[in-house]
Amino acid sequence: MSGRETAQRLGISHTNARYRLRKAGLKTNSHKRANRLPPQTHCALCEKFLGENPKNSRLCMACRTKIRRIRTKLAGIELLDGVCARCGYEESPWAMDFHHTGNDKNFSIGSIANKGWSVVKAELLKCELLCANCHRLTHCAREDEKLLEEVANYRGSFLPLR
Repeated sequence: MSGRETAQRLGISHTNARYRLRKAGLKTNSHKRANRLPPQTHCALCEKFLGENPKNSRLCMACRTKIRRIRTKLAGIELLDGVCARCGYEESPWAMDFHHTGNDKNFSIGSIANKGWSVVKAELLKCELLCANCHRLTHCAREDEKLLEEVANYRGSFLPLR
């Protein structure tokens, strides 16, 4: 039996069972330990070396951060109904952006990975979900007419497209 099974059968704690078994010089059948895989030495995603003594992890810190950012983005998209507020696009989450609608922006949603969900959710509720195309049009439309006028009147060198 394993140490845990022994403890359950005797009706004592696992720690107590371990102490008593050790004191009596007995060993348990630690079948779980025998079936363990050797520790992974390289990240499962990027294959970066995890160091001499990996801490029971399959992923490096950079990949863990990337995963947390992606999970936060997907949860944010779901919170904001998963559809572009302007055109209705909903195909790919990678083409979705969070556009802050007011001036009280505390942080950029895409750059966070270690904030609690309540903080992120409060910031997301200040945003509208836009596809990348609508988001880009929203930001360039501010000076569009003025820029086009400057382009038309520009007298500098011109390089035609080939």
